[in-house]
Amino acid sequence: FFFQAEDGIRDFCLSRGLGDVYKRQAIRMIVNLRLRASKTPYEHVERRVFSDKLASKGFVSIGEMEEIVKNDPLRVTDDETALLVARYLIEDNNEDFVILDRERSLDIGILKSIFRQFIGDYKILDEAAESKVRASLTKLITKYRTSLKGIFAHKVKGRDQYLSATEIRDIFKELDLDIKQAEYDYMILKLFEYSDDIYRLDLNLLLKLFGEGNANEGRHTDRHDEEKHE
Repeated sequence: FFFQAEDGIRDFCLSRGLGDVYKRQAIRMIVNLRLRASKTPYEHVERRVFSDKLASKGFVSIGEMEEIVKNDPLRVTDDETALLVARYLIEDNNEDFVILDRERSLDIGILKSIFRQFIGDYKILDEAAESKVRASLTKLITKYRTSLKGIFAHKVKGRDQYLSATEIRDIFKELDLDIKQAEYDYMILKLFEYSDDIYRLDLNLLLKLFGEGNANEGRHTDRHDEEKHE
């Protein structure tokens, strides 16, 4: 939480928010997915974020970074979140109590390293690789379509139809489905492209994207259906 200082520039902040591991990971995941969805290589991201003008200065302030992350390619448009990201990148995160100073800056070389870690690794699939992972995922989703529909209906009962990325991952674990990391990442990416929100992913859309039309529902025997007939 923040207290506005008299000069209107500095705020005392007990917690900057991104110290919370879960929240930091969620923001990182959203930015990472946006870059993958737009098929933007990291090298292009870095060139756009750290312009020649900034490079010539040799350092970047919190205020400058706050405006940078709001724009393409990161598009962290929420003001509070943009400020939290900028502060996380530039301030010393080992400090317990911090005075917000938008003029506080960091050497651009150090900042680039922290920024790279914040964005995280990501791979842009070429057409052949994407076709391969899509085919394997479609085969899996189609085979266990009945179980996925059933558990999805149970999960969303009494609420809206959307699930978070974590909830979808847990569904696959609960059903003990052998989904590879590359398949899971691609599945979440495709759902995210429709919502731009990792907390509002539609499992029904998943069934349409990777199951419906690829095989008749009755032609594939579901593992749980097999158990019923044993």
